[in-house]
Amino acid sequence: MKKYIPIATIIFLFVLTMFLVGCTTKEVVYVPQSTTTSSSTTTTSPTTTTMWITTPPTTLPAFDPVEMFLNDVYSNTDLEYTLSDSEMIDLGRTTCEYLGSGFTGSDVIDIILEAGQESGSTQKEMLDYAALSGLAVGYLCPEYSYKL
Repeated sequence: MKKYIPIATIIFLFVLTMFLVGCTTKEVVYVPQSTTTSSSTTTTSPTTTTMWITTPPTTLPAFDPVEMFLNDVYSNTDLEYTLSDSEMIDLGRTTCEYLGSGFTGSDVIDIILEAGQESGSTQKEMLDYAALSGLAVGYLCPEYSYKL
């Protein structure tokens, strides 16, 4: 025995497909110009036509991870940083390189703290550098976020 799909289901799936694709209908009224003959003027009634109009896909603005990282750093008032923008970006990229070569997040933090002690940084600065490196991972190499 054959099973038939109810017409309501077909209509529903069609409307759902058109909605997901982004198609809409629009009625366009076409009014022809009146025609003139030698003895009289003839006018015709307007006609209505339904047309399918597809909407183009919307494009998202470009995502610059470095710019977003720096904006997030500057909007975070808890961080006291003495690094320039390029040094913060280098810290983030170096963190990504370490994580990509097999280090864990705690290994990277230990390396940052050791480098801070050797350079004479305060404990607050070293913790801020560790926070910067963690923040950078979210923007510069989010594929390693699971390691933090």
